[in-house]
Amino acid sequence: MATYAVYYAQYSRGQHFKGDKSRHMEIVVETANDGTTETGTAYHITGTSAFWTYEVVPNVHYQRTSFCGRLLLGTIPATGTALRSLQQLLGTLTLRHNDASFNCQRWVWEAALFMRESGYRVDPVARFPDFLAKMHEAFDAWD
Repeated sequence: MATYAVYYAQYSRGQHFKGDKSRHMEIVVETANDGTTETGTAYHITGTSAFWTYEVVPNVHYQRTSFCGRLLLGTIPATGTALRSLQQLLGTLTLRHNDASFNCQRWVWEAALFMRESGYRVDPVARFPDFLAKMHEAFDAWD
């Protein structure tokens, strides 16, 4: 059965320098790769610590100019049904409004753990500080 690769992806917020920790993160399922353009479906949250919104963006060129690294999380079946199921699953995650410790980075990490608990073929980083360290390494390698 064909599969789609699932990644943790990160983007700079206008400042692209080594050690920058204010990166936006999302989960991306790569649905097409023609050798020059990688396209996928992005799952992420947007907003501020006061109010978050879950968003799914299909057919996104996820390696846009602000892209600054990714880590392979796992795979899902290469079907529309699998993409819709993942969208529904991640839409059930609690968004913690008015919680200063919650952001897109924490949501991505929690989403990956939830995917594994729900039976997805993914290998998430077990501890949040370790996840951030691995994403910093991916950022530095990309930079």
